[in-house]
Amino acid sequence: MMPVPRRQILILIVALFQSRLPRYIAIPQIAVLRARDGDIAGALDNFRTMFNAWHGTAETLLVSNGIGGLTVLFERLGRCNAAAVLHGVLNRMLPSNPFVEELPATAVRLREALGRPAFDDLTRRGTAMDLHDAIEYAQEQIEKAIGELGCTPA
Repeated sequence: MMPVPRRQILILIVALFQSRLPRYIAIPQIAVLRARDGDIAGALDNFRTMFNAWHGTAETLLVSNGIGGLTVLFERLGRCNAAAVLHGVLNRMLPSNPFVEELPATAVRLREALGRPAFDDLTRRGTAMDLHDAIEYAQEQIEKAIGELGCTPA
């Protein structure tokens, strides 16, 4: 992963407060920046916070951005099954997500790692989920990742 200057995170946070938008709108971007910076525990904690705040939301575009970022992170962590399920969720919600540039390459790597039949089965599972189930699944997978990696957010 390429290190991301913490300055970028601070700039994003300052812009958020200046715009007076709810903080959960910037959480996916902050989580992605933390993951790129190597702060996996912090990124997972940001995603956990985000999905806790979004439970019950109907804003597909907002949620798809977070699920996309989490999909990319899970693939990088080798959690390919969870990433493929979330990829399926995205295919149903927003087939072409312009906010997570890494998704197409991530999908290719997942298909290669899992094999096409397993990848297709897992994405179908995600496609069948409604938004509530998808958020619940993401929350469960975040908790599993934190537990298995033994990482504690700072």
